[in-house]
Amino acid sequence: VFDEVSARHANVGLVLQAYLRRAWSDMHRYEGRRMNYRVCKGIYREPYDVAFPHPEAVRRNFTALLEEILRAGHYVGIATHDELVAWEAERLIRAYRCTDRQVEFQMLLGVGERLRASLRAAGHPVRVYVPYGPDWRAYSLRRLRANPAIVGHVMKQLWR
Repeated sequence: VFDEVSARHANVGLVLQAYLRRAWSDMHRYEGRRMNYRVCKGIYREPYDVAFPHPEAVRRNFTALLEEILRAGHYVGIATHDELVAWEAERLIRAYRCTDRQVEFQMLLGVGERLRASLRAAGHPVRVYVPYGPDWRAYSLRRLRANPAIVGHVMKQLWR
């Protein structure tokens, strides 16, 4: 799908889900091509041979993917609410002397508000993701079913 759409539209990027074992091969498939990436953890349950089952393995893969992307000089959206991942990303941004035109953090509205404020205070661009449109409710419910921990984050923000 990516190959077909990106052949017709220049503003299409590739999302890498760090929990998927194939993320490295997906990234290296486009080696030598100027790309826009979005790196996220991924939330859906997958079999062991498809996805890493341990959160720490996903965090390490996220950081390794991000480092490879930054080293190659690509643009990247860092989609995370995980503070450990965010601070590792910040370390890499400094190490590779990235500008605001090379990276941005991306976060879902209502989740990780304090982390978002910290990232913005540190001078990083942050894009807030807001589900909308006729299917926003179905999409949001699917996300909540796939990752019930999000419910806790949303409830905390509602009571603040």
